[in-house]
Amino acid sequence: FVALFIVACLSVLCCGLAACGNSGQNSSAASGSASSSSSSANVKPTDKFIGSWNLAAAESQGLIMSGNFSEMMGLGEIGMFNVKADGTGDLTFAGETVTFTWTEAGNDAITLKLARATGGISEDVPVTYADDALKIEFSQDGQTGALIYTKDGEYSKAKKVSLESAKPITSESQLLGTWKLAGMKMMGITIYGDEGSLAAMTGGTDSSITFEQGGVLKSANSSGTWAVDANGATATVESALGSSPSPLLMQDNMLLYDMSAIMQGNEFVGIYEK
Repeated sequence: FVALFIVACLSVLCCGLAACGNSGQNSSAASGSASSSSSSANVKPTDKFIGSWNLAAAESQGLIMSGNFSEMMGLGEIGMFNVKADGTGDLTFAGETVTFTWTEAGNDAITLKLARATGGISEDVPVTYADDALKIEFSQDGQTGALIYTKDGEYSKAKKVSLESAKPITSESQLLGTWKLAGMKMMGITIYGDEGSLAAMTGGTDSSITFEQGGVLKSANSSGTWAVDANGATATVESALGSSPSPLLMQDNMLLYDMSAIMQGNEFVGIYEK
């Protein structure tokens, strides 16, 4: 699902016109004050769009996805989204560079002009600026979404989920109660959103888990056990993939359920919140 979504988003930009080169920036040392005044006067609302941007996140159907898209898709280097001062730009994706033209659409917006409609998406694609990020919006087959680019490839509003920085669970009281699915991390990608959006992604099933007294673990489709010892907490659930104990860790207010071992070593972490 994630790979198909990202491919669909980026394919929107895989067409366009021939790109032109970047224009240089003039300067004058004749008068420091005059140069400074001229520079301030020449600042344009679109100047903040100019430069090279890295894919940092994607949004669709109430879900936000962030992380290492190259790893998830197995496509190698994703490349850059370059917006040039001369009204052109280019995007490198999976080893292929494509181009577009752009025009100002407000203080915090520009519009990309694609060569033709692609997959039901119009030639005009809006791009907005907020929180030091560019958001490329699209609408296709009645669904809307966006690709989010930043200078460093990190999106400030994205959840940062890391097993390495998570802490062991040392008390049963930290686990007891019902936890609702808040997202998941797999193969370098973190996916999260509101309860309704996650339920739609998982087919409408109840994905919450409950830790009861006495080491009893219950969910809508299975049951198992849990335990806390000197090494931390684990959960064991019988499934077609096996019943190996899976580590349970805490990061901030999130419960991380590391099921990677059951998934044959492929990263798969359930993210839960109360």
